[in-house]
Amino acid sequence: MLKSLFSYSLLLLLLYLVLVFFSFQGSLSFGIGLGDIFYYILLWVTILLFAFIVYRLRRDISGLLIFNVFFTGVAVWFILSATVWRGFEYPWNGELFYPSKETKRRYAEKKRKNIRERDSLKKVIHFRPDFAEAYARVGNLNDLLGDDNEVEKYYIKAIELGDEGQRFPLARFYERNGKRSKAILQYEAILKKDSTNEMAKRYLRFLKNK
Repeated sequence: MLKSLFSYSLLLLLLYLVLVFFSFQGSLSFGIGLGDIFYYILLWVTILLFAFIVYRLRRDISGLLIFNVFFTGVAVWFILSATVWRGFEYPWNGELFYPSKETKRRYAEKKRKNIRERDSLKKVIHFRPDFAEAYARVGNLNDLLGDDNEVEKYYIKAIELGDEGQRFPLARFYERNGKRSKAILQYEAILKKDSTNEMAKRYLRFLKNK
């Protein structure tokens, strides 16, 4: 009986290590963005605690039985949290690992589509250099594609051509890239045109209080 319980403990420990392995790979997601870090830390703490307790109770049948049942429940909770209970940022879609091959394929296809659209709009801009909406969309596509060197240029050109609505995505771009003073200038420009813009007020207040 004791040998069986101890063997089960080792298998359970192996399951926890497998979960840690996939979390390091970035293949295990709990669907809450940066909040996943909490789960990863909790997973490590659980492993260390479990290994310590199993070692201390390796000759105690009743103690080992109780903690095996408890840590089995914890393991089930981790698995459910990474699957059917997964958070809103990557809700359960029948795929255990993130991103799955199918998800990678969809991302790659979306990226190719965005590149084609961007290149097509650049050609339109070549013939219509006053087309503000095309500049705005190219700026947005560059932002999505992570081409940071091109984002600012196209958003600014769209604004110069009268599309004031692009100040907000430009401000957010600056904010994400640590350009605090430039982001503040854009939010202030937005509020100069529309003093009731609550979202711009909120972001501006946040930046100034940093």
